[in-house]
Amino acid sequence: SRGGGPPPSAAAPAPAPAPAVLPTAAPTGFNADDYEVTPQLQEAIGALLQNEPGDALAAAQTIAKLVSNLDQKFDDAKFHTVRLANKAFDSKVGSVEGGLDVMLACGFELAEDENGDPVLRFIDERRPELRCALAQMTRIASDIQGR
Repeated sequence: SRGGGPPPSAAAPAPAPAPAVLPTAAPTGFNADDYEVTPQLQEAIGALLQNEPGDALAAAQTIAKLVSNLDQKFDDAKFHTVRLANKAFDSKVGSVEGGLDVMLACGFELAEDENGDPVLRFIDERRPELRCALAQMTRIASDIQGR
């Protein structure tokens, strides 16, 4: 050790300025770097980011809010299902390239409710993917807002 700290090539980049407060902030202790991003989620995020920044931001914030609510209120069954016909969901996520793919990558599956209407239903065993997606959507929303 040279005693002068790490060599310049190993120095950590300067921290980014604090983002505007998001209504969808991840729970304390969630960090996107703490989770291994699956190839499915990576591909879905890539598609999502091809949209106009405003559309990608709205989708990321909506997905983050949905998965945050599910994670925080996991025992409440109503948070395990998202109706695809929900106008807000459809306009912000369902109709945005990559939006449904992110939902599928974070642990939801396409299903039908008791009326035969299409829904996304969360697969309980996939909670780690849910938390990974939450961290990634929070980071993406912050990055887009910081541009």
